[in-house]
Amino acid sequence: MVAKGGSNLYSLYENKSEYVNVCRMLSGDLKTVVDTDKLNISLLQNAIPLFKGKKVVSIVHDCSPIRKPESRVLDGLGKVQSLDNTVVNGYNTFATIAVDVGGREVRLLACTPFSNGVDSYVSKEERKAL
Repeated sequence: MVAKGGSNLYSLYENKSEYVNVCRMLSGDLKTVVDTDKLNISLLQNAIPLFKGKKVVSIVHDCSPIRKPESRVLDGLGKVQSLDNTVVNGYNTFATIAVDVGGREVRLLACTPFSNGVDSYVSKEERKAL
């Protein structure tokens, strides 16, 4: 502020867009949303050339937690199992990888996060009742 010769916040930034983004970040309005469908399509498209023509490719599916034990207020924050078998805040992911058995290629094909903390989550008990 001293170098710019004033206390106007907008004078600290190169352009209006940068200023608006900082204001949105400070107000809490700036949120980045990842479109998992687009990301997964891109991952698949990038993996196709690497595995084309390979004799044996193994596809591995894995459901893994993303632990957020210190988090309290995140969108759709759910509960997951910690490494010491306690329940902590977090999310789950369903990931798929491709492994070239004869070579050294391993690629992420898809990763879909999900949470038992969202209203649309259906528990085992709810599913059995259907």
